[in-house]
Amino acid sequence: MPEPSTAESAASSPQPTSPSRWIDIGAPIVRKYGTLCIDEAIHGLSWLPFSPTTSSRLGFFDKTAIKTLIVGFKLPQVTHLAARVTVPPLFSYQDEIAVFGVEARYANGTCRIYAADTGADVIVLGDRFTPNPEWNVPLTKESPMELSYLPELPAGWDWGDLGETLICPCDDAHEIELDGRCPVGHVSPLRAMGLV
Repeated sequence: MPEPSTAESAASSPQPTSPSRWIDIGAPIVRKYGTLCIDEAIHGLSWLPFSPTTSSRLGFFDKTAIKTLIVGFKLPQVTHLAARVTVPPLFSYQDEIAVFGVEARYANGTCRIYAADTGADVIVLGDRFTPNPEWNVPLTKESPMELSYLPELPAGWDWGDLGETLICPCDDAHEIELDGRCPVGHVSPLRAMGLV
């Protein structure tokens, strides 16, 4: 497994950009393209605060890859996104890949996840967790600052615990997945918003 770089970025976000931990599943890509190329792509990421309008500034492939990562890993409270940086092939037998990132907030800190979009798969390359002892408290819906990134829902809809589910407007107030449908037939409004 390659050793992580210790270089820090001068980006506006307070976190360093290099992974502090490389993930085994991404090791073949890191070996194939080289730690320096992958690390250079990670340093080139431009981080955007996550909001419903952020996705309108991203291309289709960026949206698809980022959604795959967020949904696949059930990332809580996404705070920043980084659109793709292309890693050109070093040799003719290599394919071009793109590196992108997602930053998620947890109860005790933030985690940046770096992944590669190979065109066929989204593969996690590494991550960097930055603890914050001040956040070491349970997050609840009653903490509006923590949930301020969530989009406004239509009348009757509500967010479930920590924004991971939706409560539909029916009399039974069914809790559904973010891209789901309740037994009565209400469809997640996030679909119409283009967020899932």
